[in-house]
Amino acid sequence: MKYSPAFLITLIVYLIFSGLQADASGDFAYGRHPQLTYYITPDTPEIHAGEVATFTITVKNRSDKPFRLTYNTGQQWDLAVFHNKTQLFRWSQGLTWEERAYSVPLRRGETKTKKISWRSVNSWGEPLPQGVYSARGMVLIEPKTLVTEDCFIRLLPPKVESSKTIKVKINMLFEVELPRYARTKELSWKIRYKYNDNRIDIHKLTKTGDKVKVVFHPKRYGHVEFDFYGYPETKNVTEAIERRSFRVEITDNPD
Repeated sequence: MKYSPAFLITLIVYLIFSGLQADASGDFAYGRHPQLTYYITPDTPEIHAGEVATFTITVKNRSDKPFRLTYNTGQQWDLAVFHNKTQLFRWSQGLTWEERAYSVPLRRGETKTKKISWRSVNSWGEPLPQGVYSARGMVLIEPKTLVTEDCFIRLLPPKVESSKTIKVKINMLFEVELPRYARTKELSWKIRYKYNDNRIDIHKLTKTGDKVKVVFHPKRYGHVEFDFYGYPETKNVTEAIERRSFRVEITDNPD
C-alpha cells in the first residue's frame, strides 16, 4: 500500500508530538527543559565514610527571555542520595514549609544555586559502606519538578587514626597492638598490604582485655606497608570505622 507524501508528513509530525507529550507527562521533568538548564555537582568527588558530603544544585535560564520560577510552597529544592538504586537519604524528609504560591524571576542567563549537605552515616550514626553513591537534585517549580541527572561520589575508608614506622630485626617476631573495642562495640581487624612481597607473615593474633595483639614474623630484608581496618563484628570490612597505617623496616640492625 502506498501513502501520499502529505500523509507521511502528518504521521511523522504526530509521532514527534506524541513522543514529546509522553516525555513531558507526569509531575517531573528529567534533565530537559526548553528554557532552563539544571544539574547537580558534588563539592568533592570523594569523602571518607562517615564524613559530610556537600552538593550544589544549579538552575540557569539559558534562553534569551526572562523566566519566572513558580512555587506552590516555601520549598524550592530537594536532594536524594542512592546506593544500588535504593534511596538512603531525602533532604526534605521531616521538614515543613509554608503553603503559599509565589514566583521568583530568573533573568536571561541568570543562575540560582543551592548547597545541600548529607552525612554519610546510617540511622545508628555508623559510617556507610565504602563504595560509589549517586545523588539527584530537584528544583520544585510548577507545573513540573525539575529532576537533575545523577552525580556520583565515592566513600573512602576511614581516615588513618595513627601512622607508625616500626624497625625490626629479620627473623625476630614483633607485635602490633590494636584496640579491641570502639564505641562499646567489639572490632574485627583485617589487614590490607600496600606493599609486602612476602617479607612478613602474621604469626598469631590474641585478644587480651581491651587490646588485640598481632604478632608478625619478618622473613626478608626490605620494607613493608599495610593498613589495618577495624569494623564491628556484625559488619564487613567495607564498613570499617577505624584505619591504622604501618610501615615496617626489616634490617640486621634495627637501631
